[in-house]
Amino acid sequence: MKFSTKLIITVIAVAFIVVPLCSIGFFLYTRSILQRSIVDNQLEFAIHTIDEIDRMLYRAYQEVQLIAENAIFEETFEQGESPKQEALERIKQEVEELSILTGPWDALMVVNKSGVIVDSLNKKNIGKNIRDYSNSRLAFYSALKGEAHYSDLVISDVTGRATVIFYASIENDATYQINGLVIGHFAWPVVEELLDDISNRWHMHLLDKDGVLIGGQAVCGTKIFEASLAINNLVKKSLTGNQIGPEVIKTMVEDGITVNAVYVLEDGFLSFRGNNWGLLMEAPVTAAFAPIRQMAVNISIIAIIVMTILTWGLYLVGKTLTDPIDDLSKTVKIVGSGDLSARIKERTKDEIGLLATTFNMMAENLQKTTVSRDYVDNIIRNITDILIVIDSGAKIKIVNQTGLNLLGYREDELIDKSISMIIAEEEKELRKMAWIKDLIKKEFISGAEKTYLSKDGHKMPVLFSGAVMHDDNGVIQGIVCVAQDITDRKRLKELLVSEKERLSVTLHSIGDGVVATDNKCNVVVLNRVAQELTGRSQEEALGSPLSEVFRIINEKTREPAENPVEKVLEKGVIIGIGNDTVLIAKDGKEMIIEDSAAPIFDNDGNIIGVVLVFRDMTERKQFEKDKQDMQVKMLTTSKLSSLGEVATGVAHEVNQPLTYISCFIQGLKLELKEETIDMDHLKEGAEVSLKQINRINNIIQHLRTFGRREDVLNKQISIKTVLDNTLLLMGERIRLRNIELIKNIEADLSMVSGNSNQLEQIFINLFQNSIDALENKSEDSRICVDIFLSENNESVIIKVKDNGKGIGSGALAKIFEPFFTTKEVGKGTGLGLSIIYGIVREHNGAISCESEINKGTTFTIMLPANGRN
Repeated sequence: MKFSTKLIITVIAVAFIVVPLCSIGFFLYTRSILQRSIVDNQLEFAIHTIDEIDRMLYRAYQEVQLIAENAIFEETFEQGESPKQEALERIKQEVEELSILTGPWDALMVVNKSGVIVDSLNKKNIGKNIRDYSNSRLAFYSALKGEAHYSDLVISDVTGRATVIFYASIENDATYQINGLVIGHFAWPVVEELLDDISNRWHMHLLDKDGVLIGGQAVCGTKIFEASLAINNLVKKSLTGNQIGPEVIKTMVEDGITVNAVYVLEDGFLSFRGNNWGLLMEAPVTAAFAPIRQMAVNISIIAIIVMTILTWGLYLVGKTLTDPIDDLSKTVKIVGSGDLSARIKERTKDEIGLLATTFNMMAENLQKTTVSRDYVDNIIRNITDILIVIDSGAKIKIVNQTGLNLLGYREDELIDKSISMIIAEEEKELRKMAWIKDLIKKEFISGAEKTYLSKDGHKMPVLFSGAVMHDDNGVIQGIVCVAQDITDRKRLKELLVSEKERLSVTLHSIGDGVVATDNKCNVVVLNRVAQELTGRSQEEALGSPLSEVFRIINEKTREPAENPVEKVLEKGVIIGIGNDTVLIAKDGKEMIIEDSAAPIFDNDGNIIGVVLVFRDMTERKQFEKDKQDMQVKMLTTSKLSSLGEVATGVAHEVNQPLTYISCFIQGLKLELKEETIDMDHLKEGAEVSLKQINRINNIIQHLRTFGRREDVLNKQISIKTVLDNTLLLMGERIRLRNIELIKNIEADLSMVSGNSNQLEQIFINLFQNSIDALENKSEDSRICVDIFLSENNESVIIKVKDNGKGIGSGALAKIFEPFFTTKEVGKGTGLGLSIIYGIVREHNGAISCESEINKGTTFTIMLPANGRN
């Protein structure tokens, strides 16, 4: 057995003993600490939970007293047993608001000093006498004595649910006379929800002072007011030795499950002293101490990993110590066999490393003074071209491995055979062997293209070179023939020719004009379309400056436009020109073009020219202008139609403030006649009238603005302002149709770039469609408008949703088409959604629609925030 093997086995055996022992010791120590920590955390959590319950009840105790101190109750009960209806209405409103702001309450009642319930959350209790309810009777009599009261957990005879009853007296602040009281029934499910939020690993049981269950987790199947012998025994065992704290005990259930349990008593909170409740928190030991089991698993895994790493490390150490000796032994054998190129890798600086260095020096000296056959064979073997050595009779004496591989022969099939067997028949002069005499005469030939023939008949084009070898006496020893396989080079050359032809055909087939220049702006290529557009042939343009072939001017100023090729050569990037550039052909014909220019780089990254691509945009620009004019006409028509639709709503909007002003003036005339003018009332009425006049003015001014044509699309606009302006025209109409309008607008919305009148037209058309869709809906009609930023803050999203009759799936794909409508004949032009679609596209936005029959329709519009595309 080797020394390294013995060393590795010994150290690994020690590691397999020490690592497990250390792991077991660490586990036992850590387990004791973790057990104590888990138990302490359990007790702390139980105390925190019972304290949280006390704080809930304390807040209810304080809030019922704050309710009783409300000035409205005191003022109402000062009126006696029969307060005014107005006072009762104020109490009703106050109770409803306080029930939301305080509590939570199952029942909240205001009682006068005779015991009659004046107001209650449960309206059926109003007018009844509180003394008819046994649970609340004690609260009533205690309140009349001015005592503070709260009950234990009871079943309310008002609601029939578990509750804690709180009450407080309504007293006169000056005389301290008790005029009534406020009684609140605490909503006990809040406490049960608190206990349910506890992890399922721990089971919670809330008990009253008699040990009866009054709360717990649903997972435990707890039923309140249910006595449990097992839980009572568990509490007794937790209190063994009059000490409240954790203890591992055995429950009284049939399964005999070992649990870890703690029991803590209620301490109350500030003025709320509690009812001496207790909280039992228990869990099976297997669940409570699950982290310890997981820790044991983790320690075992770590121990295995450590032993694996240690074993591998020791193996590497053994290899490191013994590999230099193995290398020395192997290299000595190689050199002894005659290969003087072999060397020992010097791994260390110790005695073994010094021995390796000395041996390498010896082998190097031998190699300098001796040329081995293996050395020569290595040179021949590693030549990547075909090398064949023949004698003066053309017989093959040596052939390298590259030649055997390419020609497909074995070495014994070629040695002592004529070289003519690997020369193709078309090389007649080569096959006649006359070239050998010519080579001996010249002693060297180079770079001749020949064809070799492989064993399977495959012809191989080669670049042939040959040289004659002489000994020291000038006698010919052989002829060295070197042939380089140029099959790939020939194929690449053919591909390049084919590719050049294909690129030429492609270039001339492109539908755009293409001009290529050199780095001096002289034309080198002009495709067919470019020739037609410029009016110059390829021969005429070739070598000419681009400015003579490609004459461009600005459409508006008629000044010469900047040469795009010069700009590319200057900046080295792709550039484009706008659609206001005009190309002047050779015959003077002008056409609007759009183009781009890009640099052409060589392999070193230097710009060697520019390619210019352009197209005739004259017809397209005219089409877009006609299209824009048509859309403006359609928009104007839609505006006029919209003004007619909203006329009724606008009339109501104007009529309301006029009615108020008319009433105010008539009242003023009456007061002047009777000489009973109240200046404060007059000032207040004048201010309100002025506001109403401003309101009318705003509506009229907006109608004038809305009706005006405005083509500007780049103003910064607030979508909220657009919506508010729309509602000036449509708001009253929506209200008159009994439709609820819900607006959800995100704060700090980004502006959008566009035309406010056109965006307002979008809202008007969408609102009109929603009103029509809700026409036959008798109740619960809604239109909801949501406006918010997208998640990436790049778009403002507008959603307009109604709960009307909806759109069928068959019609949904056609709704944006002009003149398509789902309305009855005579009730729609079919242009509204088409106009919306055009406006959104002009604003670089997108629109989509989702709809379901009898459930409603939602339109979603996305506009670039801050005008970004």
